Amino acid sequence: MKKSLVFTVTIFLSLLLAFPGFAQRGYDKLGVENDVLIQYRWQRENIFDRHSNAVLNLRLTNESEEARELVFTIAFYRDEQIMFESTGNSICLEPGQSRRGGGAGLRFSSEGISRDMTEEEWFSWDILWEEINPVVACD
Repeated sequence: MKKSLVFTVTIFLSLLLAFPGFAQRGYDKLGVENDVLIQYRWQRENIFDRHSNAVLNLRLTNESEEARELVFTIAFYRDEQIMFESTGNSICLEPGQSRRGGGAGLRFSSEGISRDMTEEEWFSWDILWEEINPVVACD
């Protein structure tokens, strides 16, 4: 009985990790802006629904020796025309601090934009920096 339970759990975990939507996926590097490393990854809002909305997750890392206050806009484009814009996003990062995803307010999606669309030639996205300022400390 114990062996069959272990076998079943092992098979289940193996299958779970075999599907890319379930496996932990790293972030791609977008670049560095004023000592802030910008990384991103695209996911589906609902991993079980192939046609669910796409979600852009950002990871921002402060590589500076001082805290940074960031204010930015995220924009999604179709043939260079804005489809979605999230303005007034702000975050403060202490030296060496990295923040990512929804818990940090760094998760963006728009109704009707699927994960497949983000791979189309006509689709693009950008971060528009409004401010990147050194601060004494984050509140």
